[in-house]
Amino acid sequence: DILRVLRQRHSGVEIILVHSSVQGADAPLELAAGIRMLNEHSTVDVIIVGRGGGSFEDLMAFNSEEVVKAIYESKLPVISAVGHEVDYSLADLAADLRAATPTQAAQLAVPDMQYLQAGIDDYQQRLLRATSNHINKCSETLDRVMMRRVWREPEIVLGKSEEILANLQSDLLDAVLENWKVKERAFSVSITALDKLSPLKVLSRGYAVVRQGDRIVRQVDQINPGTQLQIDLSDGVVDVTVDNRERVERWKR
Repeated sequence: DILRVLRQRHSGVEIILVHSSVQGADAPLELAAGIRMLNEHSTVDVIIVGRGGGSFEDLMAFNSEEVVKAIYESKLPVISAVGHEVDYSLADLAADLRAATPTQAAQLAVPDMQYLQAGIDDYQQRLLRATSNHINKCSETLDRVMMRRVWREPEIVLGKSEEILANLQSDLLDAVLENWKVKERAFSVSITALDKLSPLKVLSRGYAVVRQGDRIVRQVDQINPGTQLQIDLSDGVVDVTVDNRERVERWKR
């Protein structure tokens, strides 16, 4: 049943048969050995462990420790198909999937190629319809674009565009020049203001800056006789020594 259903559903599937007793004293070891041997095949995708129906005693091999352990340790997925739908074994519990019958195990192991082909055909038809619709939409869009005046009378449209571009260039140049003049005037005003605020300008009018090192001297109380001072004039620096200091009250505000 397993072979028949497998070939019906997928004629190209490769089947590896492993001989083993399914009941009797030698069955547990032979079944376990077969499972381990199939795990060594690199081309195997799934293992079906099964047999037809029988009495409880006939199915005892599938309750053995050897078979259950081999199924549990299998690196490949195992489908258990032991006996009829009402028959349960420990192998069913250790397996990745339980099939009610060997026939169902074959159905679970491989896909139905007719069903898959029908799905592929349906997808192909939907893809063709979608492609055809997309091409039609693109064609309609192209027709609408080609109906525009730029394609029907390119010389007239492009001529107007060149005129518009020339006007824009002229307006842009005028705006740049005007902006430059505004900034130039603002710069001149700033230079004049900075020149008036310049300390050198103040010194040129006869004023001086008195320093003691890096500290500016603003009051006579800050110095004592003998203090070394530097006087900044508009054209140089004078080093002096204080001989005397005198507070002049008339300079008070």
